[in-house]
Amino acid sequence: MLNYSAGLRAEHDSLINSVFMSKTYVKLYSYTHVLNGFAVQLTSTQADALRKLPRVQRIEADQKVEKLTTYTPDYLRLPTGAWLSDGGPTTAGEGVVIGIIDTGIDPRHPSFNTNGSMVHTRSLGAFHGKCENSNAGLGPFCNGKIIAAQHFGVAAQAAGALTSSNDFASPLDVDGHGSHTASIAAGNHGVAVNNDGFTYGEASGMAPGARISVYKALYRHFGGFMSDVVAAIDQAAKDGVDVLSLSVGPSSPSSNTHLAFLSAFDVALLSAVRAGIFVVQAAGNGGPYPRTMTSFSPWIMSVAAGLDDRYYENLIYLGNGIQLAGAGLAPATPGDQMYDLALAEDALLNNSFSLNPSDCQQSAVLNKTLLQGKILLCSYSSRFIYGGSSVKKVAETARNLSAAGFVLYVKTDLPGIKFSPTPLGMPGIVIIDVQDSLTLMEYYKSSSAGQHARARIGNGILAPGSLIWGAWTPLGLDEPAFQGQHFAMISGTSMAAPHIAGIAALIKQAHRDWSPAAIASAMVTSASITDSKGEPLLAQHYSSNESIFLIPATPFDFGGGAINASAALDPGLVFEADYEDYIAFLCSVARMDQTEVIKVTGSGCNAQVRPASDLNSPSITISNLVADRTVVRTVTNVAGTAETYEISYVEPVGVSMEVSPRSFTIQTGESVTFSVLMKLATDSSSEYSFGSLILRGSRGHLVRVHVSVRAGPL
Repeated sequence: MLNYSAGLRAEHDSLINSVFMSKTYVKLYSYTHVLNGFAVQLTSTQADALRKLPRVQRIEADQKVEKLTTYTPDYLRLPTGAWLSDGGPTTAGEGVVIGIIDTGIDPRHPSFNTNGSMVHTRSLGAFHGKCENSNAGLGPFCNGKIIAAQHFGVAAQAAGALTSSNDFASPLDVDGHGSHTASIAAGNHGVAVNNDGFTYGEASGMAPGARISVYKALYRHFGGFMSDVVAAIDQAAKDGVDVLSLSVGPSSPSSNTHLAFLSAFDVALLSAVRAGIFVVQAAGNGGPYPRTMTSFSPWIMSVAAGLDDRYYENLIYLGNGIQLAGAGLAPATPGDQMYDLALAEDALLNNSFSLNPSDCQQSAVLNKTLLQGKILLCSYSSRFIYGGSSVKKVAETARNLSAAGFVLYVKTDLPGIKFSPTPLGMPGIVIIDVQDSLTLMEYYKSSSAGQHARARIGNGILAPGSLIWGAWTPLGLDEPAFQGQHFAMISGTSMAAPHIAGIAALIKQAHRDWSPAAIASAMVTSASITDSKGEPLLAQHYSSNESIFLIPATPFDFGGGAINASAALDPGLVFEADYEDYIAFLCSVARMDQTEVIKVTGSGCNAQVRPASDLNSPSITISNLVADRTVVRTVTNVAGTAETYEISYVEPVGVSMEVSPRSFTIQTGESVTFSVLMKLATDSSSEYSFGSLILRGSRGHLVRVHVSVRAGPL
């Protein structure tokens, strides 16, 4: 392998030197494992000259990439499900290596620091990553939990973005994002979450027994460059990781269908999957608007973010005996005494303010004499959701005014919004219910304009409420509310992706011979389409005036559904697909140049091109149903015994379906093919409609296949 890689690097150097003088360009990388190519810094004129060489198949411009930013093990029922099958939390994921491409890691953090206590009983097979030394005086990064750590920043340095003043040219995480995602995937079990002297329970990764290989390709302040990320993918595949987690993506989705599937990034991930690596990528945070996904290649697992049912509850006790609940990570007001309430709008010094004074973001516009020693009432507006205002700033305002605490109330419903409780050193609460907010304000206004309205703030309980606790670095700047802390609670598909990576490690531990496609199929077909209360999943959408509302979610919102880790360990049936199947898919994509597929992948298309819908995926999508269409799927029995399955289905609106066979018996390790005939009905429309197939096994397995159909031509 070393001789092969060295030979490719020599070829790359020879090609460049045949065109340019050595000091007129800067070669950044040679890719020798997932791609046969290189990254080089050139002028546009030089790039045009290189493009004309017969040995050059394709040139692609580099692009910027960005990050796609405790309770979840319990929420996903890991302690009583998937962890039990693996021997308990400390061994869950044992023998599996998760590669994390992100902003690096802080090896001193208790989520990763083993203190020599971690005992591993399973070998790592062919894994052979390496560990850099830190240039920050920390010594080696590897400690038994972290088994490899490298950084990739040549492109960032060449662009002048990465300098010694903004980050380290080492795997050390000074941003926080990388440590956070790594701890979600594979952080140690039972790590106490302490912030500002308060304890918020214990944190654990999804696969606490798995080991971590770090590939730093993102940096503080500016993100990163695709050529550095591809270099990290190349190294991870060469090292032999089992699972690869990327909470990173291009700054915006590609508008070019060709580039969407044939970019260096996507082809590198295809090669990684070909090598047996399960790849997880965050889908992006641009939703729910259409065409905002940055990850959708069928060979990887694209992950959306959802809300769990946890919130941190604080209470406010009103002077009239009413008790209201709200969200808060804050202490109670001292003692059992009641405090006067004071509305911010009733304590204005003047009208010279730049922000809405009811948001309590500027202490200078409020009268300290009227507010000191009282509980300050402020409104929680949409500015808090979009970053214009912050709870931390409210706490600073209350502190500057010597207030006893603060209460934020909502004026309108904000469905689908999970309120962000910020750890605070002073009493505070967000009343998240509109009716409770009205009750509070009516009490205030009915008490002689608030002159006799009194209350106190108390602690509540941790109630089962996208905010995820994870490891953080005290040097991190991205989340102002958690500066200087060792743990942070943040949101985004960045946090969702490592959850799936960790659960993939649990599946890989239980089924070492499963392919990436089988692992993905197990997750998708066993996922839940209801929440923890048995209600249908809902999706957040925006109206034309940008107001927020919730509607029943579709597969375009949740993919297969909400992950069910225990069910994914024993799915009954899986839908297999391999490298040749993905090449056939590429060849069938509308308007895809087949010669481009050959150039980029080195693999040719068959004479008979199949429809893209024939890819043996655990879902069915037809975007242009204009006539009868038959879709074929093949399932393989991965259970330990034979089973008989009955197939039922729900037809998409405007589409009739016929399935054959309607039942079958399948032996362990055997495969069965079934077909689905779809016909347009008289009430079909040009919008997507959704249905499903249910394969129900005689031994309790249930396999769900989502069906999405759009009638008419593209």
